[in-house]
Amino acid sequence: MLVNRNTSEAYWNSYRLLEKQLIRISHSIYFDDEQIDVYSSELADIINSACIKIESLAKDIYENHIFPFQIDLDITPISFKGSPSKFNEKWIREKWKYDYNCLVEIDKKFSLGKKMVQLKIERFHFSKYGRMLLPFSNISVEKCEGGKWEHHTNEGIWSPPSNKLENVDWCKSYQDIKHNYIQSIPKHGTVKNAIMVLAAFYLLAIYNTCLPSRYFDWDYKSEKYELDFGSELFTCGMCNYTLPPFIIDSDYIEYKKTMEQARQNSPHKEILEQQDILGDIEGLPFLLVLTDESFKKVKELVSSYCMSKNIEKFDISPYEKKKGNATSEGMELYLKIRRYIRPPYHPSDICVAFNAGLNEVYEHREEYFDYEKSKYEKKTKEVLSILKIGDFVDAKFQINTVVSNGEVKEIDEQTIKLDVNINGKQMILIEPIANIIYIKKL
Repeated sequence: MLVNRNTSEAYWNSYRLLEKQLIRISHSIYFDDEQIDVYSSELADIINSACIKIESLAKDIYENHIFPFQIDLDITPISFKGSPSKFNEKWIREKWKYDYNCLVEIDKKFSLGKKMVQLKIERFHFSKYGRMLLPFSNISVEKCEGGKWEHHTNEGIWSPPSNKLENVDWCKSYQDIKHNYIQSIPKHGTVKNAIMVLAAFYLLAIYNTCLPSRYFDWDYKSEKYELDFGSELFTCGMCNYTLPPFIIDSDYIEYKKTMEQARQNSPHKEILEQQDILGDIEGLPFLLVLTDESFKKVKELVSSYCMSKNIEKFDISPYEKKKGNATSEGMELYLKIRRYIRPPYHPSDICVAFNAGLNEVYEHREEYFDYEKSKYEKKTKEVLSILKIGDFVDAKFQINTVVSNGEVKEIDEQTIKLDVNINGKQMILIEPIANIIYIKKL
């Protein structure tokens, strides 16, 4: 289990309580294809309770990781409907819709709709319904209809099962249960909806945990490319992404082109396209990547080689199979970088990255925190200009340190002292004051 000091334990405690309730119900209702639409008032209660937390979590993530950026950049959210047309500070939390506003903006920023959650097969006994769930794949400004669940169908007696995606509109189920409880239980208080809603709660809780710090040490105790955060029902997949963008594998690229051509000519093109969704790297919440230090070492080695050869990227394919355009200089480089980009890995060379989008894993890595700070700059200056002794604030500074509910004890143009308990330290001194990444008055 990955632990981040900024994790909101209240959400995880609530999730685990609801998870235990569903596990207890599984002793009475066998979770298989025949029972997936079985309903009960207890299942309806799980759906209702989980969705209340989803509403709050969506707003928290939006507020902490998107809302201040939009203020600073004078951006109107795509989901904002109504007047005034220009985005401004009147856009307060009480007016936000968790689905049409917050989830849409989170999806836009972090590809939420593509992220997959996997069922733990030891807890479920489905055959038609597969392991993969996309809890937020049907969230948009026009409609919010929950997500999709991998579904197996047999097209003929000699045909292998084909993976399709079945819509599960847990958003409507929640609204109906909330507003019309008794009458909605038979249709909406089902095993299927309860599993999908808990998967959505689980995924948002992971977002809330991982976004403050995008990178984690690799736990070498497990050989699996999965992380579960202590859940007994779900896991999140992880992809090996240790090839940085300046290194390519041409054999693999050609293989993907061949597969794409075969798919285009296949009579099962529609099914194959849905299977591609389940194989999308951006759908995996986590990636195995190079650490900052190993990334810099590999980049220096490859950049020097590419400059001497007047090429943009280093192709490792000839050296993997020792054929083609292999050269002695290239082999020397390959042997130097292989320990970083191919298993077996040394734990100090790799880490786990939260997959907020492939283009951000390496490209903005070195300047990520400066980039984040600049997005907060306008709002932070405004708050600092009106702060006085005795005010309470939330603040983020020195990259990952977060202060919650700190009381301002001293403040001037250069420094600020906050009375708050962080790792046993009662007083926090921020000097110079420009080190603050974000500060919000409570």
